[in-house]
Amino acid sequence: MAEKSQNRSAVGKFVFTSPWLPLIFIALFAVAIYAEFAHIPLPRFFPAPVRFILFNNLCLLLVIALRFIDQIVRNGKTFYYEAFDLAQRHEFICPESVDTVRGGLTKAGFRFDSSGYGEKRTPGRLAMALVYGGILLALLVGSYDNYFHISGVFFQGEGAPALLSEESLYLNILKGPLATLKGLPKLQVRRNIYKDPQWPDGAVELALLDKDNKVIAKGTVAKDGKPLVYNGMEYHFSRFLTDIPLLIVADNQQEEFQNHVKVKPLDTPEGNFTHYANFEGESLLWDVLYDPATRTIKLLGGKDGKNLVDGVYRFGMDTSVHMGRFIVNVPGLSNWAEIHVVHPRHMLFVFIGAGIMAIGILMRIFFRPQRVWLEEAPEGCRVWAVGGEAKRLLRDES
Repeated sequence: MAEKSQNRSAVGKFVFTSPWLPLIFIALFAVAIYAEFAHIPLPRFFPAPVRFILFNNLCLLLVIALRFIDQIVRNGKTFYYEAFDLAQRHEFICPESVDTVRGGLTKAGFRFDSSGYGEKRTPGRLAMALVYGGILLALLVGSYDNYFHISGVFFQGEGAPALLSEESLYLNILKGPLATLKGLPKLQVRRNIYKDPQWPDGAVELALLDKDNKVIAKGTVAKDGKPLVYNGMEYHFSRFLTDIPLLIVADNQQEEFQNHVKVKPLDTPEGNFTHYANFEGESLLWDVLYDPATRTIKLLGGKDGKNLVDGVYRFGMDTSVHMGRFIVNVPGLSNWAEIHVVHPRHMLFVFIGAGIMAIGILMRIFFRPQRVWLEEAPEGCRVWAVGGEAKRLLRDES
């Protein structure tokens, strides 16, 4: 006897087939995100939005996983659909007997149970398994990346290593709810490479050290190039920055400016000068151009659109330089490399999951279910049919 499909309860349909259940979780996720970013006050008994999002997403993952498993199990059975779901709209009478009609349909690949219900296995039966499998893969990978994501930026000079496990190191940092900095190695900038034929946009020599200061990974990382990768983390180099402590005094001993100026990379270098900053002195507006390769500083001072000062300071060679009516002194330089530490997202698997889901949707569209219900009637055989092939075969029988 052929295997019978089992009729599902209302709860079973809600859990395994209803579109409303996943839509409820998606709506709750959207509300929680809005509450988090809009800083909406919530009652004390209500969980924090971050915790609620974590719980909500886990519930959605569980539902999708259950539906994927259910689809796999259903595809392993003779009957994918439920026999009692009668297609009333496609009823007609066939003059042949039930046995004759059943025999013709069986030869065409249909399988029947004892009640007269039959269906044909088509590629469309795999459609929903692919849809839920693709969603599950994308959600699993995306959720893992969100929960364990780390993205931090800090400045580091040549010499002493930085403790990546110390959150105070970072200028800004984003962490997923389950992410931790514990266990990250030390990072040392061994050399800043400002100009080199191999690295035209600059690079840094990085080394990762364990707690005993032993090198566990090293490499040269170029700006916008491939990062140094170790233990699932990526270490990127973004740009060079330089702190220039400036002391500018007028000939009459009146102080014009004394402070640190942080020069940043220019989009388009001006000759050999690749970094720039500006500041306001007591009497003039100043521009600073900097060449990190030769540690040359160019100062331009002006007022009312007129350039009144134009001079060059060569750090390491000059102790002080007379520029117009000002004396300029640079007691030191601090060169920094901007490093970006990131736990990368596995977007390839997310896209693969989305592709699998899209294939399932297309299969659902192009491969329609082929189902029939047969019942004895005085005129021969009363039939109901779903699917173009099933209807065509039944009309041929009549």
